[in-house]
Amino acid sequence: MRASIKTALALLGSAMLMSLCTGSSCDKGTEPKKSGSLTGKWRMVRVLMKDTPVGNLTLTAESFLAASGTGATSSVLQINEDGSASVTTTYEDSSVVVVPGTWTRDGDQLTLDGAGIDDTVTCQVDGDTLTLTLIMPIDFDQDGTADDTEIDMIYSRE
Repeated sequence: MRASIKTALALLGSAMLMSLCTGSSCDKGTEPKKSGSLTGKWRMVRVLMKDTPVGNLTLTAESFLAASGTGATSSVLQINEDGSASVTTTYEDSSVVVVPGTWTRDGDQLTLDGAGIDDTVTCQVDGDTLTLTLIMPIDFDQDGTADDTEIDMIYSRE
């Protein structure tokens, strides 16, 4: 099932447009810490849209959410050890919406049911960075025809 822009916003903070990530540490020669732990609280920080009409396009989470037209300003994904998950989205009017769901993981495939999305996406955890990669239909030229676009939604552990 493909995620719509509003659905992606719900997942990524009522998330929208979603990723392959390489985290790095610039802390004076410190090796980046590697971890496969997906559980925790993750704040969307940026979105990479690949092969758009202007090439690869990186947006801050705030810019990405603003482009959704939903009024969303931030998105936090909570993944719990018990298999439950939720997306908390904050809006311009300071309202907050929490959408509950569940998750399962098989290797690099993360399946989310509810939590703003019903889809299986590729996930990668590198230290305190979570990247979710998905294909999303986006109508860049607003001609009524959406093109499948690979999206990396990049989160930082809180």
